[in-house]
Amino acid sequence: MKEGEILIDLLHADSSRRESLRELFVQAAPDWGQLEVLASNHGVLPLIGTQLKDLGYQPQNIERRVRELTIRAIEMIHASSALSEAFKDAGIQLAFFKGPALALRVYETPELRTGNDIDVLIRKSDFDTAEEILQALGYHPVEKLTKLQKSSELRFQNALEFLNPKTEIIVDLHWAPLRNFYGFPIAVERILEKAITLSFSNREYLVPCEQHSLLLQAAHGGKHTWNELKWIVDFQYSIKTYSDTNYSTLRSLAKETGTLRMLKTAYYLLDTILGVKLPEAFDKTFDDQKIVIQMSEEIRERLIDDEELGVIDTFWQDLRLRENKKDKLRYIFFRILTPHGEDWRFITLPDALFRLYYVIRPFRLLLRYLGVRR
Repeated sequence: MKEGEILIDLLHADSSRRESLRELFVQAAPDWGQLEVLASNHGVLPLIGTQLKDLGYQPQNIERRVRELTIRAIEMIHASSALSEAFKDAGIQLAFFKGPALALRVYETPELRTGNDIDVLIRKSDFDTAEEILQALGYHPVEKLTKLQKSSELRFQNALEFLNPKTEIIVDLHWAPLRNFYGFPIAVERILEKAITLSFSNREYLVPCEQHSLLLQAAHGGKHTWNELKWIVDFQYSIKTYSDTNYSTLRSLAKETGTLRMLKTAYYLLDTILGVKLPEAFDKTFDDQKIVIQMSEEIRERLIDDEELGVIDTFWQDLRLRENKKDKLRYIFFRILTPHGEDWRFITLPDALFRLYYVIRPFRLLLRYLGVRR
């Protein structure tokens, strides 16, 4: 049995799948080292450690790594708390989304959800002040950008990374949920207006409302071709936590914003991979059902085989997730022609030659497609 299949069975909604592993492990124990690496890569090691413990297995390598991740999770919570307080004191709305928000909101304990950075959302008009606050807290831009490079990032990429060298924690500062070429049509203003306050350990955190959270997760998972199990598990735990969310209302919002196919793919992944039943209001037949089911099956096979999509296949899946020609054309245009961090690292040019990056980017992408390494 492949380690990918073991991971899925350990996380599956049907408890009998986990119980069957108990008998399997008696006959032949898995490669605990390989299972640890795979679970870590998928960001689900703490959950896997808990499920194995319930089955009576406590591999030392997994226990040791889980303890390390628990310490790291506590450090991330402390850092999030400091960020929340600093931005609140400055009078700037700061919403936590993705990893930190989900860890605090939908998991039994936040240590069960691992993360590499802290994603926060602000208004673009607050960027300069936000940068000053981060620097006062010991964070500095990960990349040293020229004036025009920074201007391009602000205009098209919608996020900059800041690193605290002492804690090695990265804050991903967003003024839009996704890059322009991915597109997420719900404005930051609307997300912040609808955001709710979450209390944890006598601290308050602003997080997206339930509907926005689910749509953000569906779009984010799609952006990364759902190549990590943790994003599917996030959606699973969110659906369980947001049990009062009306699917019909959520569906209407997704249809209005052009993210319905992304949302349906997320739900189908829960059903296909983790055995979570589709909502009663879920329309079992729809125009793009074939595409959604096909993508879900392909993603499941990749997760079991621990494979990632290549450049062209990723491009093709991103296009398939988009529902209308306008979004597809925007994705193609921005994806191919808009330079960003990888292009700055590919070759360093002075601002006087900045426009050459628009020529260099498609050339670099072609080299990447051909497998040429610089």
